Amino acid sequence: MKPFRKLFILLLSVSCSIMAYAQKEYDSLLKEGKVWTMSYKATLNPEVYPDLYHYSKMMLHGDTLISEIPFKQIYEKGLTDNLEDESAEWKATRQFVGEKDGRIFYLNGDYSVNPIGVMDFSLNVNEVFDGDENIDIDVNEYYIVKSVSDTILLCSDDKRRCLEIYTKELEGNEYATDTWIEGVGSVIYGLKGLYGLSLTGSTPKLLRCEDNGVCIFSADEQEKNNQTTSMSSPKSIFQYNNTFFDLQGRPVKNMPMHGIYVKDGKKVVK
Repeated sequence: MKPFRKLFILLLSVSCSIMAYAQKEYDSLLKEGKVWTMSYKATLNPEVYPDLYHYSKMMLHGDTLISEIPFKQIYEKGLTDNLEDESAEWKATRQFVGEKDGRIFYLNGDYSVNPIGVMDFSLNVNEVFDGDENIDIDVNEYYIVKSVSDTILLCSDDKRRCLEIYTKELEGNEYATDTWIEGVGSVIYGLKGLYGLSLTGSTPKLLRCEDNGVCIFSADEQEKNNQTTSMSSPKSIFQYNNTFFDLQGRPVKNMPMHGIYVKDGKKVVK
């Protein structure tokens, strides 16, 4: 019995080690201790405010189940126009982020009781992100995964699953839309994914993500080294200079023919 017992203990130990390793393979967005720093560049009235930014920090706290999905509540503090000002206090919002099987959900308690999908790290190349019918997107286009990679980011030494997201039109045209990074979220919209643009008339950008004080993503570092991820066209995410935006801060896929748009922070009438 003793040899069998030793073998059982050995197998149990190996099994536990494998399970522990497997658990470390995926970095959950819901891990407490993470802090996201966002910037929102104003795109309205650029003649008066050419370089007006608003900054905010977000973190997740608490546990709750909504529709059998684990959620955490978003806490936020605004940093006004000074990124270094830490005097603001954390305030609970009525917004929640959930995660299940690699799919990220968002719920705004002020507007809905039903969570919606905003990111999905379980997708593979050429798979379509269906989102949710409650998300206001053009019915003539959809989101598709252009590439998937396990990438070591510049400010961290661990591999993270990165998905490059494109918007594809029914006519066949496609354009870069976003990049999702495991444990970090969207490089544009942060931990809220497609719902990250919460300030009307502004262009969002995830500046930094920290895990218990340790930086795991820095937009500045990625831009300096031209390495958003190891994907084929990283500049498409951060290079705003040649991009048009609508008045809600959303990238416009094609050169606009008519209407009012924003380019380089200035209103353009075409």
